Amino acid sequence: MKPSKYNHIIRRRGRPAALFNCRSHALAELDAAQSAIYNGLMIPITRNLMNSRDPVMERFLTVLRDNRMVVDESYDELPELQLQSNLLRFDRSRLSLWLQLTSRCQAGCADCPYQENRFDARGAAHQRVLDLISGRTPALKTLELTLWGGDPFLAWPAWKELEQKIAALAQQHGFTTKYRVVANALPKDLGKKELAGIGRLVLNDPSFAGTPAVPALFLSDFKRVADKHTRFPAGTALRFIPNRPSARLCRNLNDLCQSVPEFTDEEYDIIRRLVLEGVDVRNLPRPKDTACQAVDPQSFIIDAAGGVYKCWNDVGKPECDCAGVLDDLMAPQLFQWMAWNPFRQQHCRMCNILPWCQGGCIAKPANEDCGNWRYALRELLKLVIMSKEKRGE
Repeated sequence: MKPSKYNHIIRRRGRPAALFNCRSHALAELDAAQSAIYNGLMIPITRNLMNSRDPVMERFLTVLRDNRMVVDESYDELPELQLQSNLLRFDRSRLSLWLQLTSRCQAGCADCPYQENRFDARGAAHQRVLDLISGRTPALKTLELTLWGGDPFLAWPAWKELEQKIAALAQQHGFTTKYRVVANALPKDLGKKELAGIGRLVLNDPSFAGTPAVPALFLSDFKRVADKHTRFPAGTALRFIPNRPSARLCRNLNDLCQSVPEFTDEEYDIIRRLVLEGVDVRNLPRPKDTACQAVDPQSFIIDAAGGVYKCWNDVGKPECDCAGVLDDLMAPQLFQWMAWNPFRQQHCRMCNILPWCQGGCIAKPANEDCGNWRYALRELLKLVIMSKEKRGE
């Protein structure tokens, strides 16, 4: 047996060293004897001379094996990562749609890209959604819908009409549907029955006053959290997004696909405080099968005008609209994303955090993401381990 290439050891003052695997997300503490065994396992000559039948070593190897922290000597983890990714990417039984219900919003942001173009998705846009779903049946088993805007609650009656048609398709073809809502805040007049039908809320709520009756993820920037001196309730789910205007998207979606913030030392201290309070900070890296939704063949963004896009950077660009080429994977609008394959890149093949970033954002210049991850890797590992311990995972 040899250690997984995705293992990381974090030395901690006054505490046992932590062994963490960024693929299985498993965590183990190493006492003095286990540290000595693990150091021996890392050297080929030494591990060949170790007695695997020694009771202490046998128990330790069992723990490591159960958590995928050791693999067979001749085993290459990279092909399994690639296979696992492809099984997900090309699974036609699943479909994920991000639907812009409206470009209207009540927030009144000065740099809103929809100031002069406010309208609800209807007619052609709704039909585009229904056609896309119908084109995946009868193989479709799971449909995931994310509703965004503007503020989707402003177009809720129109959504309910579309939802009824989607429900009819689900009943006819036997697939399940779940959805979440990205909005500014929860309407006060939304009934309990209506609220219960929402799978998850993603709320841009500056006050964080109260917790909705359904699972909620709050969006914020570092300044708003730094200015809030009271403690957050344990278990609060929070994601940091940059508070900067975009030419095409509202702040609720700007860089929402970014895996990890490029935080400063002060921002690191804010995240550390939140983790110690038991807050679930969603910017902390997790293992995943694709870099982002753009490289997922089963995921699409549909704006209020009915345009279909793969990447958030392309929303609103007519030349990137792939509505007319959804069945042609060789079309330029689709092929650049379908050709994603970090497993052929030498620096990715050698990387020991590949399960976290899966090659990074391909819309950015080559290797730009790598510097950001590497710069703060030790700090990220500490935060992830601290979060797992605090939340009892």
